[in-house]
Amino acid sequence: MFALNFNKEWRMNKAILKSFFTILIIIFLTNTTFYILLKSFDFAFNTGNILKAIWAILAGLSSMLGMILNIALMYFLLSKDLGKNKVHYSIFTPQSLLSWYLPKLVFLIIIQGLFALIDLGYNFFIFDIANSLSGGAADFDWKLIIIDYFTTTFNIGFFALFTLCMALYYSFRNKGLSWLLIVISLIIYFAASNGYTFYQQFQMVLNNAIFEAVPTLLINYGIKNITGLIFIVIAMYLFDQKIEY
Repeated sequence: MFALNFNKEWRMNKAILKSFFTILIIIFLTNTTFYILLKSFDFAFNTGNILKAIWAILAGLSSMLGMILNIALMYFLLSKDLGKNKVHYSIFTPQSLLSWYLPKLVFLIIIQGLFALIDLGYNFFIFDIANSLSGGAADFDWKLIIIDYFTTTFNIGFFALFTLCMALYYSFRNKGLSWLLIVISLIIYFAASNGYTFYQQFQMVLNNAIFEAVPTLLINYGIKNITGLIFIVIAMYLFDQKIEY
C-alpha cells in the first residue's frame, strides 16, 4: 500500500515536484558559477566584493525560497487528499493512515534534503574562497555542517504541525472551534521549538554560560521532532475518529 500511495503522490504532484527540481538545478548552477568565477579569476577588489554581495543575496533568497516551497509542498500534499469530495478516496479506503501519510513525508524529506544540500554547497564554496584569501588558516567544520544538514533534512516538526492544523480544520463543523485549536497548536509548537533557545539566551545573559553548537542543534532538533510526533499521533486520531461532513 505504501508503494501504491507513493506512486499516487508522484502522479498527483508531478508538475510541482518537477518545478521544484528545476528550481534546485538553477540555484545549484548559479552557486557553482559564482564560485568558479570568484575562485578562478582575480577580480579587482570592488568588483569581487560586488560579486560576493550579489552571491550572498542570491543564496539568502534561495534559502528563503526553500522554506516557502516546502510550505507550499506541504499544502499540496495534504490539500489534494483532504476536502469534502476528496477525503473519501484517500483516507477512508481500506488502508492504514500511516501508509497514507508516510509517502507524503518521504517526498517532503527529499525536497528538504535537496535544498539543505544547496545550502551546504554554498557554505563550503564561500568558506573555500575566504580560506584561499586568508592563506588557508581555517578548517571547515564538517561535523557541524553535516549534523546541520541531517537535522534540516529529517526535520518533521513543521509538517506535523501543518498536518495537525489540517486535521483540526476538517474535524469539526464548528469552524470557530477548529480555528481556536489551530491557534493553540501553533502557540504550543513555536513555544516548544524556541524554548531551549530562550533558555540559552537567559543563561548567557545571567550566568555568561557558553553552549556548544552541536548539542544545541541536536537538542532543538529533538524538541521539534518529539513535538511533531505527538502532533502526528493527534492528527491521525482526528482523521480516524473525528472528521465530519
